Amino acid sequence: MQIGEVATQAGISRDAIRFYEKSGLIHSKRQNNGYRYYDHDIIEVLGLIKLAQSLGFSLHEIQEFLPLLRGGELPEAMVKTVIDEKIQLIDQRILSLHTLRQRLLELPIGLNCPLRQAC
Repeated sequence: MQIGEVATQAGISRDAIRFYEKSGLIHSKRQNNGYRYYDHDIIEVLGLIKLAQSLGFSLHEIQEFLPLLRGGELPEAMVKTVIDEKIQLIDQRILSLHTLRQRLLELPIGLNCPLRQAC
């Protein structure tokens, strides 16, 4: 499949496909005319990438487990570990954002505001 067909079927832009390829997540074969050619399983792979991104995984994280996922060799224990680590990171971010929110709520707005005094 050429990049346009892949983009249409996967529901993502050609630029995103090129970016994923440049990042090493996917690979194409070059035809004699220089066009990229992708195997038919690329749609499934791009679906896995999109799903992982929607779950908050970075491209670097996806790159680490994508080969195992594609090969069907991703052990359940490893999946649980990866998900537990992601949940822990999200919980840390929520706590950090909550703390920041509290600081902003407690910030004096009047003449005593440290933001105004810094000016």
